[in-house]
Amino acid sequence: MSEILKKLLIPFLAFVIVAIIFFVSKTTITPTIKVSSTAKTTSSIVSSEPVISNDISSNISSEIDDKSGFDANISGIPIICYHHLLTKEQKGTIKNSIIATTDELESHLKILKQKGYSSLTCEQVLDFIKNGKQIPKKSVFLTIDDGYKSTIYLAAPIFRKYAFKAMVFVITKNLDEPYEEFDPINKKFQYFNKAEMETAKDVFEFADHTYDLHIELTKQTKDKINSDLLISKEKLNSPYFAYPIGAFNSTLINIIKEFGFFAAFTINRGHAKIDSNLFTIPRYCVLSPMSAEKLLDIVEGRAIR
Repeated sequence: MSEILKKLLIPFLAFVIVAIIFFVSKTTITPTIKVSSTAKTTSSIVSSEPVISNDISSNISSEIDDKSGFDANISGIPIICYHHLLTKEQKGTIKNSIIATTDELESHLKILKQKGYSSLTCEQVLDFIKNGKQIPKKSVFLTIDDGYKSTIYLAAPIFRKYAFKAMVFVITKNLDEPYEEFDPINKKFQYFNKAEMETAKDVFEFADHTYDLHIELTKQTKDKINSDLLISKEKLNSPYFAYPIGAFNSTLINIIKEFGFFAAFTINRGHAKIDSNLFTIPRYCVLSPMSAEKLLDIVEGRAIR
């Protein structure tokens, strides 16, 4: 009987061992298959993302071109100065280079946006000059002088469209003037008042350009300058100043400092660099006609007009 059991038991044990081996093998392989399947699924998901991302990048790359290598932290900040603005029809045959057309301004801001530029505030500019505070490589500071109505009615919508901001240097006497309808056909040079100024504070900062002394200050007496700036400070109380006609000397700089201004802007050409003199900050004047490509050359240091 025992011999019979042995004969039966041996094949049974062999069968059990084979079954166990098979089961273990099956269990080990299964996770591998599952992981492989999961990996394949994940791979499909991941590989589908770049397709979407590439499409977006392709669209952006057609609008933003960052191949110039320009870095404002190294080259300095390009500061651009506009004055008056009219449509091509409004400007007509007027031969005045400080009057840019709306088409010119739009082409300028459009190319800056396409090339990846962003506009700085005056505070950021001063922080860069005084403290070497890092700024985006593609930085520009945009300014507009005098305070013409065209700044509010023609320039502001274009600045909003391209999400740029600017500093406007105002002849502050005009802020107290009563409202007058913008009529660029019959009145080429009109100035905005305080109420109109308030409508554009979302896109513009406003700073001092004298009260009623928009002439060469270096040829005026100290008393005359002091009297003017005293009123202007009361009207606007800005810490920033732009020299009328860009003229300055050491005497005028001292007066500006005495009135508590933090910085003053010229129209001397050049980029504002770290440790530049805060009271002789350079700017590039836009003289019409100026193409978008010419402006970009100025911004990126390839031209100095």
